[in-house]
Amino acid sequence: SFYIGSTIDSLGVKDLSILTNEAAINVNGNFNFSDLRNGFQGWLHQYYPSLIPLPSNVPKNQNFNFSVSTKRIEPFLHLIDRDIRGLDNSNISGRLNNNTSELVVNIDAPFFEYKGINLSNTNIKATGSEQSLALSGTIDNLRLNDSIGFPGVKLMVNTNSDTTQLQLTTFS
Repeated sequence: SFYIGSTIDSLGVKDLSILTNEAAINVNGNFNFSDLRNGFQGWLHQYYPSLIPLPSNVPKNQNFNFSVSTKRIEPFLHLIDRDIRGLDNSNISGRLNNNTSELVVNIDAPFFEYKGINLSNTNIKATGSEQSLALSGTIDNLRLNDSIGFPGVKLMVNTNSDTTQLQLTTFS
């Protein structure tokens, strides 16, 4: 099944819901639907300007919350990139406010794999401003290949203008 619902309250606050058998997506706040991609791309450009181009139209006055809850979406991810596996039964939520320069993203994913690197029971929190992006989280098991793996990973990442500091701590 597939459902799309949208409302705008008397203050102009929008609520967009997309529900399918595979995922539930909700965006609530002040945003222009056609500018959502450019909004996120503009934020990522601040952290990696040499890798991510600045969109031609950077939206203003975006202030919204978002959430994505998945069920069985792995077959659909293969339409984007055949090397992606997992992300079934995952939750991604957060908020973006370009008026106060705030980005928050929370990720809870039981399993994710990309090009043979897999992560199980991943919990990540990211907070960003105009200047920097900080990620912290835990991964129950990080496997780089069949013979190299790291149990109980604590992850800390700080990014600022194409420079990233990465700290991985493992424990068992």
